[in-house]
Amino acid sequence: MLKLLKMRLFLVFLISFLLMLAFSGSSLAQECPEDTGIGITDFYSDIESGDLTVYSATELEGMELELSLEHEGEVLDEKTLPVRRVAPGSNAIKVFEWDTDTRDDGRYTVDVR
Repeated sequence: MLKLLKMRLFLVFLISFLLMLAFSGSSLAQECPEDTGIGITDFYSDIESGDLTVYSATELEGMELELSLEHEGEVLDEKTLPVRRVAPGSNAIKVFEWDTDTRDDGRYTVDVR
């Protein structure tokens, strides 16, 4: 009987906690809408350099893009690209160089945040 009471109390606590998380998550989503009209429309990279195009439907100022070049799970180089300003309805093209001596065959990936 005591075990059943403890289990019920635990379940009430767990459900309350999960509900609090669900409500706080939805308020965070309202603060950061998914469709901001900002995105990367074009991207190219090889082992030496790359370029990307940022489009913004609205005025954009002071954004930073974080890039990382990876090969077989190992981060070879990381870059931070500042995007100072993009006028509404236009593009900004950013060009960058990777600083790595690796020339191994295989698949390379780039992560952009």
